[in-house]
Amino acid sequence: MGGIGFTAPALLWGMAAALAVPLIHLLKRPKTVRLTFSTLRFFDESSVTARRSRKLRKLLLLITRMLCIALIALIFSGPYNRSDPLRLLHDPVHPVYVAIDPTPSMTYRDKNGSPAERAHSLLDSLAVLRPHPGSISVYATQSCSFTAVQLSDDGTAPPVELFDAAAFANACRETVHRTPDAVFIFMSDFQGAIASTLDSLLSGPLFEKALFISVSFTPHKPWNVYPTEIRTSTGAVPGIKVRLVNTAPRAVSGKLQVTINTLRMVPRSCTLAPEADTVLDIAVQSLAPAEGGSIRFDCGDPLPFDDTRYFVAEEDIPSSILIIGDPAATWPVAAAITANEPSGHRSVARCTYEQLSIKTLSAADVIIICSGDGARQSRELVGSIVRPEKQTVIDACDSTCCSGNEHWRSTKKPLSLTLADTVSDFWRGFPSLHAADVHIYGYRTGLTGMPLAYLSNGLPFITLQKVSENRLSITLASPADINSADNLCETAFFVPLLDRLIRHAERFRARTRPPWIAGHPEKNPYLGAHTAVPVLNAEGKQLLLLQYQPFFTIDNPGVYRVIPADAAPYPTVTIVDPAESRTVYHAPQTVGLPMHTVLTAEELSAHFSGRQGMPWRIIPWIVVGILLILELLLRERPASIPKQPVA
Repeated sequence: MGGIGFTAPALLWGMAAALAVPLIHLLKRPKTVRLTFSTLRFFDESSVTARRSRKLRKLLLLITRMLCIALIALIFSGPYNRSDPLRLLHDPVHPVYVAIDPTPSMTYRDKNGSPAERAHSLLDSLAVLRPHPGSISVYATQSCSFTAVQLSDDGTAPPVELFDAAAFANACRETVHRTPDAVFIFMSDFQGAIASTLDSLLSGPLFEKALFISVSFTPHKPWNVYPTEIRTSTGAVPGIKVRLVNTAPRAVSGKLQVTINTLRMVPRSCTLAPEADTVLDIAVQSLAPAEGGSIRFDCGDPLPFDDTRYFVAEEDIPSSILIIGDPAATWPVAAAITANEPSGHRSVARCTYEQLSIKTLSAADVIIICSGDGARQSRELVGSIVRPEKQTVIDACDSTCCSGNEHWRSTKKPLSLTLADTVSDFWRGFPSLHAADVHIYGYRTGLTGMPLAYLSNGLPFITLQKVSENRLSITLASPADINSADNLCETAFFVPLLDRLIRHAERFRARTRPPWIAGHPEKNPYLGAHTAVPVLNAEGKQLLLLQYQPFFTIDNPGVYRVIPADAAPYPTVTIVDPAESRTVYHAPQTVGLPMHTVLTAEELSAHFSGRQGMPWRIIPWIVVGILLILELLLRERPASIPKQPVA
């Protein structure tokens, strides 16, 4: 790959024209006339010196003209550095494949428009700079293939769509097979979800030879406000609790609009604290189970796609959580559980093994067993309790509780965590970036059940197992309380992890269905049903039939109604992807990827138009100009003959 290459090597033959310069000099050389003198004593020494000076000047003039012609031919031949992967952008006919991030976060609005609009405007300018037909192709998410680029008619960006990383990888793989030195350009804001997907995609062997250019449209100082959680109470005092997240570094004021079925309530003005979560209690006149509605917060934030959150009222069932362990070590567990939950929905109690009773264990909906004295006895006692209602046991013990196939291991080099996936119902929308901050020094092996997270050595860290119809078991390989075996409770990963575990336990108990994500494929729960199951929208019109398709997709958020053939109809909610609401961005990974580079929109346009490296392109022409001036100075002028006076 190293060395110098030329875009037009045939023009190098123009350097041969420099050989014609000596030939012309020889042909134009004046003929010497031999004269016989009787003596040379009348010639002074200055005449001899002048003759030598003329010879040197002619030699320098010859060299200057040859260098000038050779340098001009070299410039037009287009030399470039073969080790520079961006050299392919200088070729006006080399195919370029462009993909634009279609996810909702690209609709972020600021004074310069949205990232999606700027990306499509850049694509149009690249198509104008490189008008050669077929030189630029754009990735179409609907057909999952690259097609010839077409200029935007009105300059607006197309609607948001699902970005299928697997389909994009297949399209790139087919393109690389046809064009080994293909150039891919991916334009995105590199919001957390899409950036992680791209990093995992580029870490494979697909782009070892192909050039992949990332063009960043990350907003400057981004902020967003969005409702993230809605709790409904349908008892004697109906009400709604909504959690609003404000990521702005300042207080944000706006109006909260609540709609239940078709009834719109009076808007409520409120102010959100800077960079904080705010829980609001909304009193309603009536709210029955299975009633649907929406909550909208208007505040002029630059990411408006997630201002509205839909919900279905469910029976409010408070959770009773019992934490067993040393009170001095288990207080972070209790704080993490209540950190993300409106007050009153979860009641948390802590006790030691000596304080346990059958009545206390039977009353708890979720039991968390931490490390310490009596942990093993606590596990055995909890296992002997037969509860008529559903109960979840979270086992987060240390080496003192190993039994059966379980063994305790210690490691000098700490282990980190990785999630099994980030698209399943358990982890969807989970902020997994802080998992690498966890350091595990001691852990249990031999855990049974379905792995939900792994240690960096490949062993399970969290497993899920349904012991019976009324018992769900979640096991952690390392303690959850303050313990020397890990630093779990000291990381930003701890609070969302405990919150996710408790939420899954509450869903198991209440039999609530996870919401669908707009634009994302959902697993069909009625696959292979004897009769088709219709899904109706808010107007009662049939949206689709669930029967034979393994996956289905709902494009727009809202409240939909599912009508099974052998069960009662029920409403369900489709929401926007929670990960798209977070204004968390990170640049794509380029370390260890020599064929992956990150450019700004201006730098990419400069490469396409040939303005990139303009000073280095001008310098050769400056040298040519200097040589031409030198040629004029070295050129011998004919001596002027003085005029004789007329007598």
